[in-house]
Amino acid sequence: MAEFTISPVPDGTSDPGLDALIHAMFLEVCARYPDRVFDEQQWRSEAGDQALYLGARVEGSVMGCCAVQANPGSGRAGMELKRMYIAPGARGSGLADALLRAAEQTASSLGADELYLQTGNGQPEAMRVYERNGYTPIPAYGHYRGDAISCCYAKSLSEPAAAENVPATAEPAR
Repeated sequence: MAEFTISPVPDGTSDPGLDALIHAMFLEVCARYPDRVFDEQQWRSEAGDQALYLGARVEGSVMGCCAVQANPGSGRAGMELKRMYIAPGARGSGLADALLRAAEQTASSLGADELYLQTGNGQPEAMRVYERNGYTPIPAYGHYRGDAISCCYAKSLSEPAAAENVPATAEPAR
């Protein structure tokens, strides 16, 4: 795989490449949870207007994304990771780990001492990415409480391992 760059996407989903990737993520989520009915607009709105998006580009194409946001309704300190997704053609390349480190660095630069997230039990690959990067299971938070498919994780950003630099090919968010 070619080298990649990770950088903030100032206008969030107004970037056509990022918007297309988020739509692909939505379709994959729907396929992984066929017993659930998802409304794309409502699903997208979970990443709020103030979410800070990061895009990972390979040869100019957006191949990975995530967003970091405050979520006061979660009952947790720190920031929440939303919409972490790697396009199928970029999986296994190290892009997910680099994007996650960039998200941690972004959250830390905004004063967060923890990054937390929700994923579903139908996404074992995502769970492995989080676990190998030091995320530990936490009780479900906010509207995920009582949701049988929800798996929630958190990582302290104040530990030395969280302060690692993002790879040289990635530009940290400011």
